[in-house]
Amino acid sequence: MACATLEATQRDIVNIGVKIQFAPLLDPPVSGGMTDTLSRLKAIIMKEGPVSQSEYTEVPVLLRRLRYLLRAFYDAKIMKKSPVDPKYYDLKSMADVGLQLHRLGIYLQLKPARLRALCKTAPDTEVLVLDEPMDIGKWRKQAHNAAQALLEDPESNDSESVSVAELEVSADDDLAAFEMVPFVADVLVAFIQIPAHDNADKRRKGKALKRLVEFSTCPLHRSALGDYLADSMRPLYGSDKLTQDFVAAGGLPALVLDWAESFATTTSQKALDKLHSGAWQNQSVESLQHILRGLIHKVEKDVDEAVVNPLFVRIVHEIYSRYGKAPFERGSQLSHNEIIIFFLWRRFSSKPNAYKSPEAILGLLKKYRNVPWTTRQRHGWMTLSISGRWDCIEMYGCKHADCPERQVLLYLKEKRIRAKPAQGMSRSVRVWTKADWKTHKETCKEMTTMKKEAMEVEI
Repeated sequence: MACATLEATQRDIVNIGVKIQFAPLLDPPVSGGMTDTLSRLKAIIMKEGPVSQSEYTEVPVLLRRLRYLLRAFYDAKIMKKSPVDPKYYDLKSMADVGLQLHRLGIYLQLKPARLRALCKTAPDTEVLVLDEPMDIGKWRKQAHNAAQALLEDPESNDSESVSVAELEVSADDDLAAFEMVPFVADVLVAFIQIPAHDNADKRRKGKALKRLVEFSTCPLHRSALGDYLADSMRPLYGSDKLTQDFVAAGGLPALVLDWAESFATTTSQKALDKLHSGAWQNQSVESLQHILRGLIHKVEKDVDEAVVNPLFVRIVHEIYSRYGKAPFERGSQLSHNEIIIFFLWRRFSSKPNAYKSPEAILGLLKKYRNVPWTTRQRHGWMTLSISGRWDCIEMYGCKHADCPERQVLLYLKEKRIRAKPAQGMSRSVRVWTKADWKTHKETCKEMTTMKKEAMEVEI
């Protein structure tokens, strides 16, 4: 019997690009639809009393059904089409999927005996959680690959940057993995939390740690899984022992990134503060790059006050005291807007023995807060690719409206053709790094005066 009102039958898929009707909210709900699938999962996982073998074996089937429906929905949304079977989308909000899966995952954390029984009776659940890739979707992968190619191409231009930005905006609408990750991540955490009674428990824990490290450090996964992942990680960060296990498995960058950019800042900071110094040993080149990227995000979020945060100071000291200036040199190109890593690399290069203690690092970071804007602009300019410099000529260098050098470079910019730069163009734009220097300003002033006097004579 239908229990939906006329208003409910006319609900639209928000931001879908086309106006379509959801199926009515029926009682019982549409078989195989989202409401039915979520209700069935809840009835099995949170059942009071014994769960039958046939019920357990339904769980991976229902989870894959949900994953399929989410993929179909978000593919349709991005393509601005109606889903093939709109009758299956009978929720008031797609956000209900993630919230309900989060409840089920946390329940299994609190009921390890039920989780063990589920894995034993329906081993396909374990395969889904530990082995099957998250459904990131082709849209996010395409946007990520395009953005990486753009960064690596020194001759990229404005139109290509705009195209990639548009691709990223569309990809951000794909929340299929975001809605599924609460259950997957919660169960992964449960595998790590559960005391190992046998080899199966040990195997699950090892694979779960490895998978969470991948999810929480890979930029593509972090972008797709978002704050649901950070929320699921909090039980790990709240335990000293589990944090140590996670860091030993390669999770240190995740802690720094969550401290810098997620809503779990406080939990992450407490976990980092408790880490013994030895945890910073044996970090890979990739791991250190992720950590430095986290420092950049922290400055982007909290502005210059972030750099004198005791934890920020400690992280810089832990890296420099163990790995020297090399990580900072590699990381100096990570951002063209925040030049903190570039600044540190330059200082460490000029005075390598002056910053061996946390106190010296703090003093250096305090100086960073007082770096003039013109100097920051020049440093930002130095980190840009040749293409980026041409794109940003109006933003950098001499601010004198009649600067002859500026006029020449703007003219050359209009003549610039991808992969066929005019003779001397690249050199011209590179040396313009010095355009803010006092020597240039004096020369510019003299040349401008001479130009005006010549014009007056002609008149």
